Amino acid sequence: MPKQDSIRAWNIDFANGLATCGGVVIRFSRCIENGTRVAFVEGANDSLERQCELAGEALAAIERTHRRTGTW
Repeated sequence: MPKQDSIRAWNIDFANGLATCGGVVIRFSRCIENGTRVAFVEGANDSLERQCELAGEALAAIERTHRRTGTW
């Protein structure tokens, strides 16, 4: 069965560099190389595979919000 896109609602706080969804809190920052660095603050008790999925969802939400608002 193919993986579907996430429908979770992520809250993106560019001022504080936080992405939150439910009990998951991810800190993010922009890198000089035009990338984004992420680190789990809360909710990292899942498996490494699940953490990677959550980080990917958060990055996608950060990018969507950045494109929509122009904020960084």
